[in-house]
Amino acid sequence: MKKILLSGFLALSVLISTAQTRNPITHFKQDQNRVTKGKPVVTNSPKKKTRGGSRWYNVVDATNEALGGQIYNNFQNNVNTAIIWQDSTMKALYGDGSGGVVQEAIWVKGFGQVIDPASAIFNDATVFPGEIEIKRGKTYTVDSVGVFCIYERNASKPNIVDTLIISVANSSDLFLINETQTAVTNNYSTDTLKNADFSYNFNTNAIKGSSTIIKKIPLTASSVNDTLESGWNYFATPINLTVAAGGLNLAGMTAVFKSGDTWTPLVDSCGSGSNVIYNRLRLVSFEESENTFRSYTKGDYNSSQLMRNDTTGWGEDLIPSFYFTSTAYSYEQHWFEWKLSCATCNPVSIDAVNNIISQTAVYPNPTNSVVNFDFYLQESAKNVTIELTNLVGQVVKTKTLNNVNANTKTNASISVADLTSGLYIYTIHANGQKVSNKLMIK
Repeated sequence: MKKILLSGFLALSVLISTAQTRNPITHFKQDQNRVTKGKPVVTNSPKKKTRGGSRWYNVVDATNEALGGQIYNNFQNNVNTAIIWQDSTMKALYGDGSGGVVQEAIWVKGFGQVIDPASAIFNDATVFPGEIEIKRGKTYTVDSVGVFCIYERNASKPNIVDTLIISVANSSDLFLINETQTAVTNNYSTDTLKNADFSYNFNTNAIKGSSTIIKKIPLTASSVNDTLESGWNYFATPINLTVAAGGLNLAGMTAVFKSGDTWTPLVDSCGSGSNVIYNRLRLVSFEESENTFRSYTKGDYNSSQLMRNDTTGWGEDLIPSFYFTSTAYSYEQHWFEWKLSCATCNPVSIDAVNNIISQTAVYPNPTNSVVNFDFYLQESAKNVTIELTNLVGQVVKTKTLNNVNANTKTNASISVADLTSGLYIYTIHANGQKVSNKLMIK
């Protein structure tokens, strides 16, 4: 029985902004056989208070905490399951929009998620005390990933082996969408909705890209009973993927089901309710609150996507949940887990949660000519100042930068050749916040 935690500059050059128009999705088919297994098992992990280490990240759990518990407090109504299938040739039971039901081709091919460990929802010291904080631009590794799901089998076919295909990719194979369509942005009270996405390789059933790692997990008769205490199936696999420093250090994951059975295309149905004709897999998702749009915060790139068998104009790109314009859309946050490690990350602190300035690099240090400053902001700032002060608090150098964009590497240089040798303090100021550290001039 598994027990798991429910707590939750190359990259910048490839993780590009795109101005393509993405079609909003106004309609979707709702699975009529939602299956719930009760409340999740929540366990507490040891809290490391030393530099470096690993940590499990769970977007659903962290979002629930950030929203004051509203997801889990209404667990039975907010949790949703959907059958996924490798193509659109198998049927399932769906609502017909008029209160009835109809057997139609399964519409979901796979589910995906983008993880943003620098998001504030993961770095609240009151919720995750002592856990590592992976700031914007930090290098880390994806050690393992886990998928919560429901695996259902036809007991009369004990020898069929199905496959859960999981793929994971780093920022080099993700792209940004800066969405300005009012059909999308109005739902989130923003002028531009910024989110990250990835494309799908239909030949490999995985994320399209050179960094992608693909794992295939066999699903057998014994897999049905391989569950958590609450009854959910949970399948995890090692990954060992590096997410390089720089830019938006994000990662993406997909999960797809491949049947080991044979069926008559567009004729056979996988069954409904407890009548399982063909083995099937249900991915688990949550609606943050019933009949409302999900939350959105600029600078937070956590998002859940799905791949439709009918791509509805999205081609090989997965569709983020932001683009479903019905408030009844119930697959807003997918139930995945990520184990991430960072050797140079410090524990979460209260100051770190609120500070928008991250991943500062000052070099060379010591210096006798020019000092360079590299840093990232989690929100844009009209004026950013860099000050050098001596040990008696006198400001000896000041540089002002105008209109610094969020989540973009910013570089500034200051000549110090005219300063006497000794220890100085540099301070970067942005939007009322600051970071300071030592600079040695020789």
